[in-house]
Amino acid sequence: MLRTWTDTHYNLAESDWLYIAKHEREKSVSLVCPGYARDGEGFSIHFSTAQISVLEQLLQALRQMEALSSAQECNTEADSQTYAEVISLWDEMPKYPAPVSAKPKLITYPVGQEK
Repeated sequence: MLRTWTDTHYNLAESDWLYIAKHEREKSVSLVCPGYARDGEGFSIHFSTAQISVLEQLLQALRQMEALSSAQECNTEADSQTYAEVISLWDEMPKYPAPVSAKPKLITYPVGQEK
């Protein structure tokens, strides 16, 4: 259900309050970060069973990062391993084509003339 071409990036802090909401009718769940806890910068992401694989990969990558950060405390050469492992996970992710509008609206205006 992609409705925009605008990508948004949220950097979550340890103090951000997150919860999960279940939507039984839609057979989905949402990860919710309420706006009132983030100065109006809240969001909600709906997930269905179609995203289980990518969410599992996300958890795997986070667990690897956690293990690497523990290793970095003991070994300063772990930086090169961090990027290599994340890139390999990215390559394994399924690639989806960009959504294409059935009837793209192209509006052109001649230079020097008003709309």
